[in-house]
Amino acid sequence: MNKKINKKILIIFLLLISILIFYYILIINKNNFLIFNNLKNNNLTHIFKTLQKQPKSESKKEDNLKILNKYHNLLNFIKKIYLKYQNEIKKINNKLNLHQKDYLILNKELHHYKNLKKVFNKKIDQITTELDQKKQILMKHKIYSFKKASLMIDEQQLQEFKQKNDDMKKIIQAKKEQIQNSKIKIIDLEKYKNIYYKILYDLSKCQKNLNIVFSNQ
Repeated sequence: MNKKINKKILIIFLLLISILIFYYILIINKNNFLIFNNLKNNNLTHIFKTLQKQPKSESKKEDNLKILNKYHNLLNFIKKIYLKYQNEIKKINNKLNLHQKDYLILNKELHHYKNLKKVFNKKIDQITTELDQKKQILMKHKIYSFKKASLMIDEQQLQEFKQKNDDMKKIIQAKKEQIQNSKIKIIDLEKYKNIYYKILYDLSKCQKNLNIVFSNQ
């Protein structure tokens, strides 16, 4: 009687494992956000712990073969999922490399635009100083109103550099936002990768303990 009960428990347990793993696949395929929030606090360690508690079967050979077949099917299923997660990690690593390269490029561009902004600021100061000096000289000789047109070129140049400086401010701000977004993507990808590694670790323990079950049958 106890043997029959144990068999039923084992079958129910195997079904639960299959449902759990299938649920993980659906979560992964549906949304990365759901992966992080639903998997980060879960693992598969209870699987091998329960397996270790399974009693050795002493029933008929035919029944034993059925049980072993169920274990084999489960093991093959786990192996497929294991490979799936390995592929996901490869994809994440590729994305990480791209984002890290973008991050470095964006930082170089930001440095370049900051230097340009410094150049424009110096030019603005220089032109402003020269204009003030010319105005003072013209006003001193009381010919400012007659020579004012001669300063228009300098004033126009000054406005052009001020506009360039304003443009640089906008570009720099945009680059800073891009860098921040790149940082967030890198952090998220690292989190997802850690989740996948944790699942792989749990799955590998399941495989190992299923193999132990085979050897004990």
